[in-house]
Amino acid sequence: YMQEQLQLRVVDLEKELTSTKNELSTSQNELDIAVSDLQLAQQQLTESQRQFEELEIALGESEDAARRAEMRAERLQSELTSLKEDQKSGVMYGDSDDSGSNVVAEKKS
Repeated sequence: YMQEQLQLRVVDLEKELTSTKNELSTSQNELDIAVSDLQLAQQQLTESQRQFEELEIALGESEDAARRAEMRAERLQSELTSLKEDQKSGVMYGDSDDSGSNVVAEKKS
């Protein structure tokens, strides 16, 4: 009777061991998948960081170009205002001569 009990206990332990090995194998597969997913996420993060840095550079370049355009617009506005003031004060601009330079003549009162 003791022998049978021991044999039954051994069979139970072997079943439990097999079950535990299967669970361990499943857990290892899940862990491998998680590691793979993590590596992929790391690659995506690295790519996103690279794209973000490129966008920051492009934004900086765009801001610089916008500042230059704004300064140019201000300069042109200033020149236009100056030309209008000259026109009001009686300075006239003639047609270009053959050399391509503008002829400026004082308006006679």
